Amino acid sequence: MKTLLAVLLSITLLTTGCYTVTYTNSIAPGPIAFTGPSPGGGGGDRRHFVEEMTVWYALWGLVPISENDVTREVLERRARRGAVENLKIRSEFSALDVLISLLTGVVTITRTTVRIEGDLVQQ
Repeated sequence: MKTLLAVLLSITLLTTGCYTVTYTNSIAPGPIAFTGPSPGGGGGDRRHFVEEMTVWYALWGLVPISENDVTREVLERRARRGAVENLKIRSEFSALDVLISLLTGVVTITRTTVRIEGDLVQQ
């Protein structure tokens, strides 16, 4: 029983950790607001969007090896046609991310899913 408890405690300690995900930001051509109407109005045709992107990291999350610039990948395309309002960016591990990271974690590669949603307002 003590051996089983020691193994479970070891697995728990080895599989937990903390880290910070930092997304870089380039300049978008249109206004982007995290809450409420963007500066300069907010009237016009409004459409909600939800988009997901997968980000890969080396060294268990320390070094991004795929594009993690959410502005360039998602927002820049949308802001070109108007303003982006009520923006939400969420980083999460889905069940598929965990499964893949368990397999690729041996060589320090992990994966996470970034969910970006908001309202595109064409002015």
